[in-house]
Amino acid sequence: MKEPDSSTDWVETWRLTYNQYLSTPHLVPEEPEETIRLSMADPRLWVTQAKYLMERVAPPSGSSVLLVGDRSMLPYLISRKGNRVTEVTKSEAMIDSLTKCAVKHSMESRISVIAGGWEHLDTGCTEKYPLLVAPYSLFTPDLEAVVRAVNTCCSGRVVLFWHGTPPPIAVAMKELWPKVLGCEFNDIPHADCLYRGLRQLGVPASIVCKEYPDGRLYPTLGHAVMDLGARMGGVDEQQDGIIRQYLRNHLNMEHNGLRYRGKSMHAEITWTVG
Repeated sequence: MKEPDSSTDWVETWRLTYNQYLSTPHLVPEEPEETIRLSMADPRLWVTQAKYLMERVAPPSGSSVLLVGDRSMLPYLISRKGNRVTEVTKSEAMIDSLTKCAVKHSMESRISVIAGGWEHLDTGCTEKYPLLVAPYSLFTPDLEAVVRAVNTCCSGRVVLFWHGTPPPIAVAMKELWPKVLGCEFNDIPHADCLYRGLRQLGVPASIVCKEYPDGRLYPTLGHAVMDLGARMGGVDEQQDGIIRQYLRNHLNMEHNGLRYRGKSMHAEITWTVG
């Protein structure tokens, strides 16, 4: 990707676009708790994304890893390789699932949790980690705060995963919001803006983009409908029917469940601190 256009304030563009996303009427801006609980209860539902992330991150055995906002069981996969993992998450469902996983597999010494988000890293982290990974979790308008948090908590490699183009579920939300709620859906800023904003802040980041299917897998059509309804802040019976009819034509049946049709570009943004 070319160097950022110096005539554009990309940090401000990220902030404005993200705040516009937050202004979407009825929006639940992050992954609904119901969806996370469902996914964590069945390894078939999270294993595809977790394995993809594990392959891309590939932490060396015996290292300490800080994960921010993971919504798969990536901490479990990393800890199985003999690593120590600290997960930072706002999700009570993730905290509960990781705690139970650590006890079940006798990994209490290798999996720990900090309750919070990017804004809690300055006070929640008591050490500097050689590897920080944030999988699709940059749910904040403040890129400067993210850079400060990274510099506080990381002494080595940083890996941010973000959307290069709208994923299939975002396309569905864009099409369904007017039909179900009678208003427009504002999408999140994408990886080009994130990369350019980080470079503007002096971060020596590089970016690689790859086309990839949607990571979400649902056991039934009803669960997919529930997920979208929850993202809309709850829907009535008529609205539920509109979502259900739409999804019948936009989900593919796979061996372990249903997945959104189509692919999107996924970006991996990396740099080294220090």
